[in-house]
Amino acid sequence: MLKMIKFIETKIFPVQRMISKTGKWAALISILSIMVWFVSFILIAASGPIFFWTTPEVYYQIAATTDLSLEYLAKTFMLIFSIAFFIIHFSLYELAPHDKRFAGKLGLSFLGMFTLLSSIHYFMQISIVRLNLNVGSTDGLDHFLQANPISAIIAINMLGWTLMLGIASFFFAFMFENKGRQKWLRNFHFINSFCCFLALIGFLLRYDLLTFPAINLGVGASISVISVLGYLIFRQK
Repeated sequence: MLKMIKFIETKIFPVQRMISKTGKWAALISILSIMVWFVSFILIAASGPIFFWTTPEVYYQIAATTDLSLEYLAKTFMLIFSIAFFIIHFSLYELAPHDKRFAGKLGLSFLGMFTLLSSIHYFMQISIVRLNLNVGSTDGLDHFLQANPISAIIAINMLGWTLMLGIASFFFAFMFENKGRQKWLRNFHFINSFCCFLALIGFLLRYDLLTFPAINLGVGASISVISVLGYLIFRQK
């Protein structure tokens, strides 16, 4: 019976291979999403003066006279990233030793909340917000704008990108062995967790000089390295 089960798992339904392929493709999609986001905002910054929020009315005037295609492209790929990042970690969890899986389950629980909150935010930007701006309907839109730093939707997004992702990264760090590429994964999850919590403090205190570098540079660099390391690990399996 055991030989038959092993034959089915390895020949008919190669679970290990499916996990590795799924994780590898998710890592590639994650890396591509980060690259598209980065290039899009480089092009946005190079195409005109840097945007600073003042009032909703000023933003609506700018939105009506500006091509926001690159912004929507970046936001679309950040939506894709959050899903791919979850799949990377689900696949890593499936490959983890049983004695490491409790930490992995905790990590997946909080990462799932991050994925949901981030997806809600970015889907709202590329759907409802975009459609309303296109027809000039701005009534009640203020608290759904990503550009508005004190909007309700920004609080939802930052809850995901700071607290939920920070807790998830902290628990995930204990899922990896302290050797080889897994050691680097472990270290960068700790770094990511630290940067997430710094960004949370900066956001709550409205201290942009802390929030901006922590979330854009610290978290951005960490998730990029984690995605690359995930790809390299899956490619070896």
